Amino acid sequence: MNIHEHYNILSHKNVQNDNFNNTYQELLKKIKNNNIDVILQDELIKILDKFKSSEMGRFLIENSGFNGFWTEYMCSYPETKGLGFNVSENKDENYLMENLPIAIATQSRYQIFKSEIQKRLKDNIKIASLPCGLMNDILSLNFQDYKNFMLHGIDLDSSSLQQARAISLTKGLTYHCKFTREDAWEINYKNEYDLFISNGLNIYVDNDEKQIEMYKKIHNSLKERGELITSTTVPPPDYNVDSTWKMDKINSEGIRLQTLFFKHFTNFNENTLRTPKQLCSILEKSGFSNFKILPDVLGVFVTIVATKS
Repeated sequence: MNIHEHYNILSHKNVQNDNFNNTYQELLKKIKNNNIDVILQDELIKILDKFKSSEMGRFLIENSGFNGFWTEYMCSYPETKGLGFNVSENKDENYLMENLPIAIATQSRYQIFKSEIQKRLKDNIKIASLPCGLMNDILSLNFQDYKNFMLHGIDLDSSSLQQARAISLTKGLTYHCKFTREDAWEINYKNEYDLFISNGLNIYVDNDEKQIEMYKKIHNSLKERGELITSTTVPPPDYNVDSTWKMDKINSEGIRLQTLFFKHFTNFNENTLRTPKQLCSILEKSGFSNFKILPDVLGVFVTIVATKS
């Protein structure tokens, strides 16, 4: 399966009860058939049931990743809770959102993106986002003082594009937006954007050349001295000595739960993880320079800002 097909399936797949029950039974069988000790077996079943208890967890089990809706749900979880809303009735789901290192890092990374985009806003700016998901990292910003700006959301997931369009309407930004369904490796824009946002697609690509191909497309889309804001999921210290993980700030129970879940219940591929140094090398080969590295609170999901050379 090539990356285009994989990402397409990931974005569009829905969790149906029959499909999920089949997946769940297969995973239980896998646990029991594996040559692992009984204590670990029991722990894995408890972890599986913790994820199974919520709609979010079931989606993650079924898809090995999130679509635009669940990505936005995770990113905005602290803000929603901070406003006093009851985010979820499900205690297991709340636990995952508040304790998994990848969840905490994603939430922190989201705020960094919003801050970096906001400080670059100006009159007549043209911004593209790919994959845009619900594009709330841009649509939730303050555009009050700016004129004639254009926001372009690009995604393969029609559902995400529809939801992003609906959000743009509620924010009064519809006339500044356009949304197009396109493949990241087939976009063909030339010197058009001042700022390009790309988060979440490279974490499904384990091939450097494939990433370079995508980032070259983005490079071509930017105006001279235009900027890219992107990110990388960093390997833990036991995978790479250059890891930026801040182990003293990471919940030990949360990291064990996360590690076991991704190892045993998803299509986790360690080759998709890259240190900031590795991603900067990929970006440099794609024509970018002047890298600014912005770690999240845990150093797990690092933001990189780069300039078109």
